[in-house]
Amino acid sequence: DCGDGSALLVAGDVVPYEDGRSIMFDDTVRHAAWNPGDRSRVTLFCEIERPLPPVLRWRNRFVQSVISLD
Repeated sequence: DCGDGSALLVAGDVVPYEDGRSIMFDDTVRHAAWNPGDRSRVTLFCEIERPLPPVLRWRNRFVQSVISLD
């Protein structure tokens, strides 16, 4: 545990952030994150493409391209 209260809430389960540890979860499930500490945290998104119907696949790709813009 980082000791600063930073955590992720996924489907009702609280998962504390731990330095050097990764968290993998299904982002289609309701989730939230918080960082009450005084130091910045960095999140690296790695999306695993799921089989989706064409319209949803195109929408997902569009959203991901917008998120990745600088």
